[in-house]
Amino acid sequence: MSTDNDRQQGQNDSARPRRPGGLVIVAAALVLSCVGAAMSSKAFWSGYLIAVLFWLGATLGCIGISLIHVLTGGRWGHAISRNLRAGMGTLPLGVITGLPLWWIASTLYPAAGANADKILNAHQQLYYERSWLVGRAVLYLVIWSGLSVWMIVSYRRRNLGHGGRNSPRMAALGMLALWLSITFAAVDWVMSLTPQWSSTIQPMMEVLGFGVTGMAMMIVTKAIYERDPLDETVQNQSHDLGNLLLAFNFLWVYLAFSQFIIIWSGDIADEVIWYVDRKGPAGIAVAVILTLIHFVIPFGLLLSRPLKRDVRKLARIAMLLLSAQLLTLAWEILPAVDTNMVWAVILTVSNAVVIGTLWLALFRANYARLPADRALENRVDTTDAHQHGWEGST
Repeated sequence: MSTDNDRQQGQNDSARPRRPGGLVIVAAALVLSCVGAAMSSKAFWSGYLIAVLFWLGATLGCIGISLIHVLTGGRWGHAISRNLRAGMGTLPLGVITGLPLWWIASTLYPAAGANADKILNAHQQLYYERSWLVGRAVLYLVIWSGLSVWMIVSYRRRNLGHGGRNSPRMAALGMLALWLSITFAAVDWVMSLTPQWSSTIQPMMEVLGFGVTGMAMMIVTKAIYERDPLDETVQNQSHDLGNLLLAFNFLWVYLAFSQFIIIWSGDIADEVIWYVDRKGPAGIAVAVILTLIHFVIPFGLLLSRPLKRDVRKLARIAMLLLSAQLLTLAWEILPAVDTNMVWAVILTVSNAVVIGTLWLALFRANYARLPADRALENRVDTTDAHQHGWEGST
């Protein structure tokens, strides 16, 4: 059973020394965001939308990964179970930072503008009607909040010795609800920026992109909090996490390539418009960069077993994929907004730094309040989770 020493250990683990240089960067990013908001509101809000979606994606990725572990079991989930609960506990930040976007929706979204009736067809006008949008957003929030509260409460009860075992059947239903809610949210918040274009693959790409972001963040935070990276059990856990990161990322790349091939081979005007908007020199340069940092480099490195067993080195690859995911969101959103691209890119980075600082601060506070996972107390090393009664729990 966890004791007060467990909580004290968590507080000590979270008490990392803060470097003055980091505070300077955050302060500079905050000032830059304020200046950018005054100079170009559309550039600011487009960068702000990207930053909000990126960090919200990290939170939702934590929920999805936790549900997967309830269904599959295994040591990998216990290795980051505390981190996952701390990550999904940042959901209130995503809600708070997302609220301003409702008041400025007409700045970014054609469906909320004065000429919406000239841009949207009759079905789109009904789907994007404001009351329906608000209703769907509330439903998403209820689903995400319910899943996160369920997972956090059951984790605390289980590791404080009060039961709290998760049901795989409930997790299966939760995974379905999470997948569908993120799919519709992707249509509402990303694809609606280009209402003339539609794709059945793009929402699935957003779901898997959030999974990549969540897994990458868990690897980074594990590297920060892990005190014995050379331990054999830790190395085996790190290897499992590296394999999962490779799998999530490979699935995302597969969907991205499939969407491009299908649209290119179909050559239908309403479908190719999305890629036509991104065929300029800057768009092609970003596509090449994404090919390198989202597929070629991570894929090659994550095939190395020794690298995956070193959690510190694995965290560097995870950080590369985090930057790739942020760049992917910028590539998806910015060409759809008529604004100064240079300013928008700069403000995307500054907003991501500011919101990310708040996300990490809340993560640190959540982590300190959570008990350690009892399944890791004996540093059990086995690939068969069922031998230790880990099946159906996370």
